[in-house]
Amino acid sequence: MLALHLDFTGRINVSADQQQTCVAHKFGGSSLKTAERIAHVAGLLRARAETRQVTVVSAMGGVTDALIGLVHAASRDPAQAQAELDALGLSSGEARRISRFELARYTAHALMMPYGAFLSAAIRARYDIDVLRARFNVSFEQAANRLTMMQRPGAAGVPFFMMEIDNAGNRFRRAGAQGFPHAKFGGACPKLNVHAAFAQPGQVLVEQVEMPDGSGFLTISRTLEGPQAAFGERIRRTALLVGCDAVSREDVAYAAALPDRSQPAIAIGPACRLCERSGCLARAEPPLTRPLGLDEMVTGLSAFDFQ
Repeated sequence: MLALHLDFTGRINVSADQQQTCVAHKFGGSSLKTAERIAHVAGLLRARAETRQVTVVSAMGGVTDALIGLVHAASRDPAQAQAELDALGLSSGEARRISRFELARYTAHALMMPYGAFLSAAIRARYDIDVLRARFNVSFEQAANRLTMMQRPGAAGVPFFMMEIDNAGNRFRRAGAQGFPHAKFGGACPKLNVHAAFAQPGQVLVEQVEMPDGSGFLTISRTLEGPQAAFGERIRRTALLVGCDAVSREDVAYAAALPDRSQPAIAIGPACRLCERSGCLARAEPPLTRPLGLDEMVTGLSAFDFQ
């Protein structure tokens, strides 16, 4: 155990009878490696006579070595990293720059939220994103993004996917532990709760949705606040949707907000142009596969009623 004790006396504009000794303690990582060692350190501090004590701690045992190992792994063979990027067959310099940016983002998340520690905490917290962001001192978006990376062979978590949109409905970021489910989920349905999140900033919205083929998903949506700008500049606000297959709902804390299974799920589709659900009040376009069924003498549910 490394423990460095520094005694100092405050002497600035303080009379002799007001001077108090303050002890600063520095504890190294090995002294905080386990819960028992932390309890031992707390006992040492309580046994001190001084009323003013300051404690400075290093990273817990093994964390520093793990971080150093990640940095070394990332820098050991830059040529190999470049070869992996080249293998993607990206056609432009801009695409390659974006790929390097995303790799840097992934590395940053791995440094802030080490795989094993994060997966263990996620399972204990039942994938509660607010608990995880507090545990690792990161943002809601960072914790949610890290959840989509928990698919290491032999140590995999619930396979989450995510999507971020702006107020106009533009989808500018999609990711998934097993790839974003374009075919099964789509993500372009106006009935998804991610669109309703803008009306309730900061609130977590939870729903179970069902696709036309019967496949179900648990969706968690919340707004994200962008950088604070000067007065008069509109705040950039986006909304994040995090989802997983409905078969995993019992492993996720957010399932507590859902009605029991006897209640029907929200009926959605991949996108209006690809969806043949009839009588949908949210429909914005007719399906490509069906002709319009407009009757100028009859008012229907939508201008896009089809045959």
